[in-house]
Amino acid sequence: MFITLQPQIPIPVNTMSTTAGGSQGRDNITLPDVIVDSALFYIRQKITIQGRDEIALPPSTHEFSEKKLGITWTGTLILTNGKFVGLQTIQRVGDTTLKSLDVS
Repeated sequence: MFITLQPQIPIPVNTMSTTAGGSQGRDNITLPDVIVDSALFYIRQKITIQGRDEIALPPSTHEFSEKKLGITWTGTLILTNGKFVGLQTIQRVGDTTLKSLDVS
């Protein structure tokens, strides 16, 4: 069973129960985790629907020079036709936390 925070962002109801410490969650799932997981679920849907699982990377050139064992090694790295793929598999790894920032 799911409830919806915003259109198309389902939240499992069992993750919203309160634990002994008064924090939101169940089985070590906290409200920030649920929020991030829900956002990532929504993003994965959009990536799939819009066919954006693959993004072309711009060409890039990097020159380097490093001295090792008394010899200076120099070179140029040229990257072309690069693609960033697998975006629809994005997921959270580890727990999330919320922190209050003093912006005064």
